[in-house]
Amino acid sequence: MTLPLTDAPLFSVLAPAESAALSSLFHAVMLEPDQVLFEQGKPCDWLWVLGPGAEVTVTSWADAPAQVVVAHLRAGDTVGEMALVDEGPRSGTARVTVGGPASVMAARDFYALRDAYHPGAFQLLRKICLELCGRLRGTTDRLVPPARGGPAPLPALVQERAEPEHLDQVPALQALPRVVKLALAQKLTRIDLGAGAAVCVEGQAGDAAYFLASGEVQVMRGEHTLARLGPGEVFGMVALMDGGPRSATCVTAAPTRLFRLARADFEQLFAAGNRFAFRLVDGMARQLVRNLRTADVLLAHPEASVQPLAVAPGALFSDDELAALEFGDLADSLGPATPPA
Repeated sequence: MTLPLTDAPLFSVLAPAESAALSSLFHAVMLEPDQVLFEQGKPCDWLWVLGPGAEVTVTSWADAPAQVVVAHLRAGDTVGEMALVDEGPRSGTARVTVGGPASVMAARDFYALRDAYHPGAFQLLRKICLELCGRLRGTTDRLVPPARGGPAPLPALVQERAEPEHLDQVPALQALPRVVKLALAQKLTRIDLGAGAAVCVEGQAGDAAYFLASGEVQVMRGEHTLARLGPGEVFGMVALMDGGPRSATCVTAAPTRLFRLARADFEQLFAAGNRFAFRLVDGMARQLVRNLRTADVLLAHPEASVQPLAVAPGALFSDDELAALEFGDLADSLGPATPPA
């Protein structure tokens, strides 16, 4: 018996029409014990949704002395979503530990749906983002245990209205038409900070993500520096996507300018259903995958101390992708930014 796709967690956010469009791309298979679904380093070709009783273990080698288990998946879980998101090589090897039914979709079929801007494809990406957030939280806990005690108080950040010309400072937003910048600026607030200022604190409720326009931000957990971020990066996405507490503390390491996107505004932007919003989710999913790939590599080297992750700046979407967007409905879907709580 296969798990009905409409009952799988991956499909729980989809409207009936969107669910039907995606379900038609899947077909039922029976997984056998010890079957290898994919090998580390290979290109993405399929996405699986596990049915009742089926279990899959994902291991990573990454030049480590021994294989490291990075995920153990069961009924309702997806297998292969990271490579599906960024179209990169497999970051681990997936092997069936307990046989059972599953549903499988060809990656090329998903890409065709995504490139046609079908809402179901981006709803699926949004759900995959939630799963990636959960994995990233768990992997971070394995790398560096959470800080003990309650979160330290976070001083109030002085926020000002973002102006359209300010958005040229963010690589991901530079190529937007001015009419779009005018509309999007209404959803963002500008924050200018000196060095040593806390932007978010581990354990606190997360209600926004931040675009880093200039300066540098250190991502900390306890005394460990997990990452150093430069212009063009976006942080705070995990709490923005899943509404959970902050998994790390972010502190400026130099005079820094940020643009804040509130979670409520993100939800409104996505619900509007325009292509810019869809690409925003796609870009966030890709950055989550980059962070998780890096964390998985660190898991495979337990003998090494946690070192700062070299996170390369990158736009959420390319100029070619921006050129293909339709912006006619964006201005109508954006209103004033939601003020912080």
